[in-house]
Amino acid sequence: MKQVRTMFFSVLIMLLFVPDEASAETKTKEHTLAASSDEAVTTQTENGITDYLDVPPLLSNNHITYLSSSVLSAHATEPEDEEMTIHFLDVGQGDSMLVESPTGETMLIDGGRQWETDTILSYLEKEEIDELDWVVGTHPDADHIGGLIGVLEEVEVKNVLDSGKEHTTDTYLDYLEVIDEQNINFVEAQEGDDVDVAPLAQVQILNGYNESSDLNESSIVLRVSYKDIDVMFMGDATEENEEEILEQYDVEAEILKAGHHGADTSTSSSFVDAVDPEAAVLSYGDNNYGHPDPDVMERLRVHDTDLFSTDDSGHITVTTEGNHYDIHAQPWDGTEEDTDPAQELVNINTAGFEELQEITGVGPTLAQNILDYREANGPFESMEELDNVPYIGPATIEEMRPDITLG
Repeated sequence: MKQVRTMFFSVLIMLLFVPDEASAETKTKEHTLAASSDEAVTTQTENGITDYLDVPPLLSNNHITYLSSSVLSAHATEPEDEEMTIHFLDVGQGDSMLVESPTGETMLIDGGRQWETDTILSYLEKEEIDELDWVVGTHPDADHIGGLIGVLEEVEVKNVLDSGKEHTTDTYLDYLEVIDEQNINFVEAQEGDDVDVAPLAQVQILNGYNESSDLNESSIVLRVSYKDIDVMFMGDATEENEEEILEQYDVEAEILKAGHHGADTSTSSSFVDAVDPEAAVLSYGDNNYGHPDPDVMERLRVHDTDLFSTDDSGHITVTTEGNHYDIHAQPWDGTEEDTDPAQELVNINTAGFEELQEITGVGPTLAQNILDYREANGPFESMEELDNVPYIGPATIEEMRPDITLG
């Protein structure tokens, strides 16, 4: 857990000293990983230096051999006609997906905002899942990792796969803290790693940490394959990420979880052409961002892609035996009842402690700081005045802006 503590304290230092800012491949001869996830791994590198790693196998307890191409191959007999199930959970304006392999291994990708924890816990209970092999935090935005905090506290989790991108919000700090407190194995995603574990045939990482200040560009992108069926999980990856992915990887997939809730920053025409999806899932709820973007929806329709929406259908389940798949929901025609986005905004001049934490990027510390400032100085007269609140800077204000109103 040294790695998580290092990230945790580095973010604390960033907060203390920069309060107003949010913030090759090593060739190996052979890596042998013990079957037990608790045993150490001996790594023989090209220069002869031996390291000991505590990295358990992804979604498997089989004997695994690490090869120089970063491919992990499992030697297990794949059961016939066993199903893989993928659940796209309705967590409002956010992402959360659950993957169940045919032999019961589980992977939860993102968790929506913090108040969606109960939604996820109830769903896991309904599915009789009391432990998770892997939890993936695609990137540090609150609508992706917020709901994971309670899950990490309440459910036995073996491993967390993280982009390695740091952030300065309370949500991100709480996320790191609970991983450390629960002593959960923490792994930073490495682009290009190919995890080949039967019967969940393949989990390939197509994008990870990026130097860009845009957190979305560090979204973990996963291509999950089982026999002939492929599913792309795009996180909030941008069109720039998509271009880079297209240059290096095979992205063909039957099902696409559209990037960034259907925003116009993702799902370019060239990417849709390359993925060639038969179905696309849009994960979103009431929002002030204009998600999903009409041009993105039209782009997918022109490609004869069936659209599915968590906002329209609620939870969406996909089952596949590896040759065909079934989507247990009705396709979405792109129409919905008009809503007044202002009804969903949080009034920062009247909201209490709990309600303030519904704002993206605001956790208990910032909520209390807002209340203290409001008590000492009266109502906020402009959004920019939030810059006077301790530990809120321009980047955090921009993150908060779509969720708030002055009244």
